[in-house]
Amino acid sequence: MKTFFTRTHALLGAILLFVMALSACRKEADKTGPSAGGGGNNPTTFEQRIDGIWEVKLVQYSASLPLQQGLPPLTIAGADPSATGSFDIGVAPNTVNYNFRVTASIDLGFGVPFPLPITQNGVGTWAVSANKKTLTITQNNGQKQEFAILVDEPNVQVWQGTVPIELPLPGIGGGLTADAVITLVKNTSN
Repeated sequence: MKTFFTRTHALLGAILLFVMALSACRKEADKTGPSAGGGGNNPTTFEQRIDGIWEVKLVQYSASLPLQQGLPPLTIAGADPSATGSFDIGVAPNTVNYNFRVTASIDLGFGVPFPLPITQNGVGTWAVSANKKTLTITQNNGQKQEFAILVDEPNVQVWQGTVPIELPLPGIGGGLTADAVITLVKNTSN
C-alpha cells in the first residue's frame, strides 16, 4: 500500500511539474510572440511593421516628358539600384519624414545615356486604408501621395505610386509625374 501511494505521489508530482513547465513556456512565448504589445520578432499588423527607419534600395520609374511644341514626348523608364534615401516612419502619431534621390537614364539617341537626377522629399503624416492595401502620405503643405502596398513584410516594403518630379531641363514645365515602384528595407541597426 505504501508503494502505491509513493508511486501515485511521484506520478502526480511529475504531472504537476510537466503542467508548470508547459505553462512557463506558454508565458514566455506570449511575451515575444505576435500577440504581445510590441509584436515581438514577428509583428502582425501593418502599423507594427511600418514603425522605424526604412532605407530606399531600389526605385523603378517610368515617365513621359513633354518636349517643345511639335516634338514627340520623351519616355524614360528604368531602375536605379543605387537610389539613396530613407523614410522615417512613426506610429501614434503617424508621422513620416522622407527623402530619396534617383538617377534616371535617358537615351537621347546618341548611344550614351544622359543621367537625370530626380529628388523627392517631404514631411507629414500617413494613413493606411482599412484593407491595408493603400498608404496615403499627406505632406505638411497639404499635397497627398498614394502608394499601393505591393509587399508588406517585417523588413521589406514595396510601394507603387505616382510621384511629382521637377526636372532641370529647358523646355520642360512643372507638374510632371513619374510612376515609381519603391523598394524599402528596414534599418535594423538601431
